[in-house]
Amino acid sequence: MWGKIWLEIARIANLSMPLEYQLEDEGRVLNKGEAYQQISRSVPLMKAVLVYLGGLETIVQNVHDKNPIIEQRETSRAPTR
Repeated sequence: MWGKIWLEIARIANLSMPLEYQLEDEGRVLNKGEAYQQISRSVPLMKAVLVYLGGLETIVQNVHDKNPIIEQRETSRAPTR
């Protein structure tokens, strides 16, 4: 499993290099569209790692259970009509 993960990390890095060089040449930072593109490339990898580490649902539930801010937001919401 970890071999596939390392290959995916390398793939994402290789896809990102041309943009990095372009940004450096132009002396600018990512714009919103470029940032979303980079995030969208990383999401499947992150999801696979989370599933491998114990199931995405379990991890999300653990974060939810340990985060009082999430609980506070959910209890303070007004009922929808």
